[in-house]
Amino acid sequence: MCDVDHRGFGYSRDVGDRHGRFSFIDDLHGLLDYLGIDRVALIGQSMGGRIALGVASIYPERVTALVLCDTTGGYTDPTIERLRSAQSTERVPLVPSFVGRDPERTFLYRGIQRLALDREERDGAGTGSAPTEIKPVIEHEIPTFFIVGEEDSIVPPPALEAMHDKIPHSEFALVPEAGHSVYYERLNLFNRLVVEFLNRYIFG
Repeated sequence: MCDVDHRGFGYSRDVGDRHGRFSFIDDLHGLLDYLGIDRVALIGQSMGGRIALGVASIYPERVTALVLCDTTGGYTDPTIERLRSAQSTERVPLVPSFVGRDPERTFLYRGIQRLALDREERDGAGTGSAPTEIKPVIEHEIPTFFIVGEEDSIVPPPALEAMHDKIPHSEFALVPEAGHSVYYERLNLFNRLVVEFLNRYIFG
């Protein structure tokens, strides 16, 4: 597995057209071409899910499997809009139990989150972007796995369950004692779920 620093994050600079997040999907596709990777399994957390689902929607022949964590990946419809609008008004990325038992990692998480929020303010997060399609994922039968924290107040579990119902070949996992950041709050369980899924469809 490998992580990608998108433009403007980590060691990647936002140069050239400076379109920020609106270039993320093209950037990832271009990186795959540059590295000579024909097909890939994609894992996207929160905003990263929009990139992962975006690539799977536009270039489905290149995606072997898709894992969407605490995210609808930019897809929406009236049912999902209704479920999301019914969510708690308190948008808490970490559950209180995690904050209490791991103050050091909570401090680190909040520092990273502040950087991301500052970036969203500068880029105008989500403005001008069309909803992502899931029809290509269904038609190409891309194995898809939805993972969501039971206490996610940003992307409520019922919204991801609704997406799971729309994709016949998808799987769904509801993770207890986790909010919007399952990968961070329940690291070992998250890794096990993802590896088991990939083993069933890719490596098995």
